Amino acid sequence: MELKCVVVEDDPIAMKIIKDLVEKTQGLILIGDYTSADEAINHVDHLSPDLIFLDIEMPGMTGLDFLTTLKIRPNVIITSSKMQYAVDAFEYEVVDFLLKPIESYGRFLQAIQKVNGKNDQKETGLSDSVFVKIDSLFTQVKHEDIFWVEASGDYVKIKTKDEFLSVYSRLTAFMEKLPYPKFVRVHRSFIVATDKIVNLDQHTLQVDKKIIPISQKYKDELYKVLRI
Repeated sequence: MELKCVVVEDDPIAMKIIKDLVEKTQGLILIGDYTSADEAINHVDHLSPDLIFLDIEMPGMTGLDFLTTLKIRPNVIITSSKMQYAVDAFEYEVVDFLLKPIESYGRFLQAIQKVNGKNDQKETGLSDSVFVKIDSLFTQVKHEDIFWVEASGDYVKIKTKDEFLSVYSRLTAFMEKLPYPKFVRVHRSFIVATDKIVNLDQHTLQVDKKIIPISQKYKDELYKVLRI
């Protein structure tokens, strides 16, 4: 699947990095680059891109204000040097947030994979669910039914409102199938549905009747999502 891309970025170094990454990635086609939201606003609706790489802090109109002006909103990947914008960005239903400087091509590709996955979900009408393979059958699980996901060797255990499902997958790979920030990793062994959290303290949180540990590595991200 080819994705027509636009870059809106006022920093020339960041602009070059993103354009170089787009150029080296199969399936991405750059159709426009703009150094301000004020400049881009006159072109983006006409170009109808599939994906926008969008900075937040720019002269004049901010990137998030720019999003509200679009008649049809394409997939958006926010690029910013300030992590504190991540929560605000996801409230605009962006696909991903890349922290500048973007030094990892692998992390860039993960963001593109999320865009492709979101497009696939739109085409099949499954944007609110995930298919998991259990034994020889693929089973559809609604996001709203998932309470937490727990690593268990080469498997993950998915706790739904009705049952536990055992799926052959690594936790990191399974996290890529779930929408952020509805689901957040809180420990090397746990992903939780943020809207199912009952309470939490410095080291643990409760989902349903389950007490789940919070590791220091993931605490800051969790607190940002929960606005703590």
